[in-house]
Formats: sequence, C-alpha cells, structure tokens
Amino acid sequence: MGHVFVRLAGHGLRLVPYWPCRFARAAGPSLVEVTVGSWEGERRAVIGPGAASVPDVVDVNEGTVTGDWRLEVGPFTLCSRWAASRR
Repeated sequence: MGHVFVRLAGHGLRLVPYWPCRFARAAGPSLVEVTVGSWEGERRAVIGPGAASVPDVVDVNEGTVTGDWRLEVGPFTLCSRWAASRR
C-alpha cells in the first residue's frame, strides 16, 4: 500500500493516509477518524492535535493550517466545516 494524493490538514497537522482510506468525524471537533482497508481487514486511528503517526494507517506531519479540517490536493484546498459541525 502507498500514500494517497489527498491530504487532510487542520488544527496544526497534515494527515497523509495510506490507500485505500476514509476520513470520518470523530467524537470531538478537532478529532478525525482515519480508516484504511486491506485484505487483512480495516485499521483505524483517531487523530487530533498532538497525535503521532500510526504505521500503515496515516502519517501525521506538522501543518500550517490552524483552523478547521480541509482537504488538500496538490496546490488546491477544499474548505469544509464537516469536522467542526459534529457536537
């Protein structure tokens, strides 16, 4: 498995998941669940500020976006309030 071209950035982090992956809202407004599927089954990680990389699920890097989560594809950014809307 390799990385995907879409990243999720926000709350001072940049998440680079492995393929195939899915992002979902988690319990808190700054938390996101990353799910990666494989022949062995699914692996999940809940990531938020201060989180570390989870092998074979998601690489967590320092990011420049301090606000809500947004998708990044190359030089383009898609802003969305989906992660902040769950209470």
